[in-house]
Amino acid sequence: MNIALPTQQDRNVFGRLLNITLASLERLAMDIGHTKLGLQGIAKRAVVVDRIIANNYLIHIVELWDGDGVWYTLEVRVPAWGWGRNITKEAIDAFRSEVTTMRVLFETTPTATEGHTCGKVPWVWAWDPSVDNEIGAPYICTNRLKGVPVSQIWHSHGMPPDKQGQIRLNILGSLAAALKEFRSKSYDAMGCLAESVMHSAPFMGPIYEWRENDDGSLRIVSMGPFPTVQSYLDAHPLDNFGRKDVVLDRAVSRLMEPVNSVLHAVLSPSEPTTFEMAPPNLDADSIHVDPNGNVIGLANWSL
Repeated sequence: MNIALPTQQDRNVFGRLLNITLASLERLAMDIGHTKLGLQGIAKRAVVVDRIIANNYLIHIVELWDGDGVWYTLEVRVPAWGWGRNITKEAIDAFRSEVTTMRVLFETTPTATEGHTCGKVPWVWAWDPSVDNEIGAPYICTNRLKGVPVSQIWHSHGMPPDKQGQIRLNILGSLAAALKEFRSKSYDAMGCLAESVMHSAPFMGPIYEWRENDDGSLRIVSMGPFPTVQSYLDAHPLDNFGRKDVVLDRAVSRLMEPVNSVLHAVLSPSEPTTFEMAPPNLDADSIHVDPNGNVIGLANWSL
């Protein structure tokens, strides 16, 4: 396996998480395979075959092998906040919200089959928000969705233009259908799903967002939930992106003033509002498709 060397920015963001050893990841995967997947006597060894840096996560692809070949493929995702001072209550709550969202969608998506890879979202086999585990870092472990990311097929070289055009149409059409399934779920506030012993079902909790620290590392902040779009804009104007460049911040703020004014003018604070479920990261690396461009699932439900 050839893992690309991290850049200085990667080192700033992920710190000691880049030092997680392949051996510890493989031990973790074997333990999950035996205790969660019931592969005792089947999975003989685990092999880390790739590490991807995307959406503020270290994504490790781990294959579980039986005596003849690959039996099952896992993803072990480690968040950028998972080291040092960035491990906060807000970060852990955001992590829990991500797991809750994936499980709710998996269990209520019509095409999902529990524990396997034909659903529109991965199945969460295990997760741990602490550092008290085999790899010494927070992680979420899911199945690896089949197919390939859209980023690998959208600009395929050597493909006839008519075939490439049809594949792109299939991607857009099947993605629209998948999003329609997700958006059939509506809520009375803007936020992220949460769980509590005080509630019998997931409820709408705060919104979580990334912020950059002075040393280049990342932390999680929370706000809300918000009953209306206007209340969200009041607390979180569109020009607030946590930039450290003061001159740029002022310039963007001036540009966004008329946009904020128009939005406040057209939004009625008394009008009933419902909010639909939507993926937080709808990017080409998250959307997995088959060779014909039909969407298999959305892998990334992080912030």
